[in-house]
Amino acid sequence: MAASPARATPAGPAKKLVVKGLKVKPQLPSTFVEETWGRLRAALTAIFSGTAMPVGLEELYRACEALCICKQADMMYTKLLDVCRSHAAAQRAALKSNGDQVRRESLRALVAMLSDLGLYASVFEAQFLEVSDKFYCAEGNRLAGGLEAGGQASSGGSGAAVADYLAHVEARLVFERNICSQGVGYLSAATRKPLCELVERQLVKKHASVLLEKGFDSLLTDGRVEDLARMYTLLVKVGELDDLKKHFTAYVEKTAAVIVCDASRDATMVADLLELKRRVDAVLSRAFQGSEVCGHAEQEAFERSINRRANKPAELIAKHVDGLLRSGKGVAEEDTEAALDQCLVLFRFIN
Repeated sequence: MAASPARATPAGPAKKLVVKGLKVKPQLPSTFVEETWGRLRAALTAIFSGTAMPVGLEELYRACEALCICKQADMMYTKLLDVCRSHAAAQRAALKSNGDQVRRESLRALVAMLSDLGLYASVFEAQFLEVSDKFYCAEGNRLAGGLEAGGQASSGGSGAAVADYLAHVEARLVFERNICSQGVGYLSAATRKPLCELVERQLVKKHASVLLEKGFDSLLTDGRVEDLARMYTLLVKVGELDDLKKHFTAYVEKTAAVIVCDASRDATMVADLLELKRRVDAVLSRAFQGSEVCGHAEQEAFERSINRRANKPAELIAKHVDGLLRSGKGVAEEDTEAALDQCLVLFRFIN
């Protein structure tokens, strides 16, 4: 007879696993956070300066991980961002002063890192534009203050000083456009517009009246077309065409009135007016891009000036025309017609 199988011993009640809290809560060394951050900051400094890092990447990773585990992630983020901002600001200031001597590659890498972290537009660009705005505000005040005081060194007087200022503004704008250009610069192309606008606002719009009062008449008298073209372009960009037109009108009217109202200049009145018209027309076409606004202002200024002295301008213009017709022998017909047309332009200004 086969033996019956042995009965299984019934299982006893399950034992509970009890985890007791530590009697003494573990504490981080008092210097842990400071020392760990110190290693990270030293590594960033080495990266920015292009030198060898004092610790390996694995150790840096572990350091970041340890800080996060210890609930120091916010602190680390804030400190990392502050260091990056400070470095970017320092490099920016140095680049303005020293140009290409600064490591553009370093700045490009830094900006790329901020873009990858999604911080370029929301954090970096806003502060960058704010710093740049303050920089150009201070520079504009300093340089324009020199113009107002007449203390800026220049061999050609106030007109030359204003010309130097305008050339400086143009160079600043070229610089800012370049640093926002792909392949050449290190900032996003989207930063170019607000950056150039703040340069124009701080260096041109805020000081437009000083530039016009201190330099416009001298530049026009000296026939500095290139400088006047630069002034016109910059002022139009910041919406100051009306102010330029007022100075242009005042110059033409004042200069023409001096010629017309001085009886001692009657012998050369017509020739002097024609020369002034030729010079002003050259500025209008070459420097002011044929501006209709300035063109109408010029005509009105000549008309008011010539009519300040009744009858005499008309009489002298008629004599001048008669002289041209009488001396036409030996002169090309085209030249005579051109001279007559110029006289007719003056004649049309007479009421």
